[in-house]
Amino acid sequence: MLVRKRSTICNIRIAVIGSENSQREALAGHLNGYTFTRREDAHRFCFTANPYAGVSKHLVEQYEVAIFAFALDHKMHENYIMARQIHRESLQLWNPQICCMVGVKTNFEPEPFSDLDLYMRQMKFLTPYKNGIPLFQATLETEVDLSAVTSYIANTMTSFVPRRTPGIRDLLRQAVSWLLDNVAATFALPVPKNVNQDTPDAMHIDDSVVSALERSSLAQAWDRKLIVYSQMPSMGVSAHRITNSLLSKAAPRCERVNMTFVRSHTSIPVPQPRYPGLSSRLVMDFVDGKMLLDCWDSLSLFMQFRIACTLRCYIKQLRRLSGSRPGTVDGGVVDGVLFEGEERGPFQTSRDFRIFCELVSHCGWEAVVGDYRRGLRSDIPSPPVEGDEWPLVFTHGDLHLSNLILSKDGVLWVIDWAHSGYYPVWMESVGLNFHFNNPRSWRRLTWLMAGTYPAYDHFWEMFLNAAHRFI
Repeated sequence: MLVRKRSTICNIRIAVIGSENSQREALAGHLNGYTFTRREDAHRFCFTANPYAGVSKHLVEQYEVAIFAFALDHKMHENYIMARQIHRESLQLWNPQICCMVGVKTNFEPEPFSDLDLYMRQMKFLTPYKNGIPLFQATLETEVDLSAVTSYIANTMTSFVPRRTPGIRDLLRQAVSWLLDNVAATFALPVPKNVNQDTPDAMHIDDSVVSALERSSLAQAWDRKLIVYSQMPSMGVSAHRITNSLLSKAAPRCERVNMTFVRSHTSIPVPQPRYPGLSSRLVMDFVDGKMLLDCWDSLSLFMQFRIACTLRCYIKQLRRLSGSRPGTVDGGVVDGVLFEGEERGPFQTSRDFRIFCELVSHCGWEAVVGDYRRGLRSDIPSPPVEGDEWPLVFTHGDLHLSNLILSKDGVLWVIDWAHSGYYPVWMESVGLNFHFNNPRSWRRLTWLMAGTYPAYDHFWEMFLNAAHRFI
């Protein structure tokens, strides 16, 4: 027996606000009396829309939704600036439940990749970042042209999150992932039971003692060994072996927080951070072993495969830890090699972080288009992916060969958690592919460790093209 979904009708009142030549009347005319039916639950939304030149007390009392309209013609830059100004002024009188901006297309069509065409594309990313509201573009010729606007209003009004039905490709991807997880679990290196169980500090150490130990003969011998890996030898090394069992380093407070968090929520081998009373240094257990940077090429193919399987299991554990705010466990600030060592944020939500990254990535793509226009390259890459949701999972962010230690008893340890935190699920994969100088045998296995996200590899390449402009 076929059960029909109950239809619910919701009436929504919209004020379309814009300057004289903003196409506000045309947009309001298309929306007024229009009924949108949401396919997922058969809910119906009936729109009542009227045009206005500005905001008044009448609008505040009568309308739940504000649309700020402007014309996409040869004066689109001036029109857009005017619409943003009207929106900013309206916020002093009115804070509607739902607010968005709509560029109404006219017969004007800019040349592909011209200045106006690029500006039209950039507005879509600039508006959420600068004004905090989405921007849509509509031609008003068919109902389909308004579907993005009407579905946004309807879904936001009812706090509805559309869910995509998994297709055959999704099901196949899930099956392959399940199979690889089982293969990885079979061949992963063993992890000792209670590997992250804390033990008491063996002695009392303060900052002055650590400073003295960093000048000891043991520390100096370690420094000479480690400095050959430094990209800037004149700056010295970042970590010092101060006793046979302890290592010290200058580190942000968040590294201790991140290490403690991972140790308490996973079985990933992470050195125990010690002496929380220290103010300027982070002291942790020393792992007796070799960095993969030292020994990777000397390992057998089977051992390299086992390490890749181990990392897949580690990353799977991290991805089970979800968060609502991007960046470090205690912050919302993002940082690390993928951000060129510069702090960005803080970001309150995943959406705020996505809006920022999409704008930067699009600006990076525009720079590549500029090179094409100047004859510096022969092709234009596809625009970066945009519009996806970014659920946040815990991410190391820099699984470089120098941050992985194979101990003498065959355990794979992960160090350098300073820039780990909550990021989109694809970020770990992008980080693994970031270091182009890694051995080919390592790069061939990164797909097994963290999956493949080629669209976001391209997205981040474009991001880095323009990241310096947003410091």
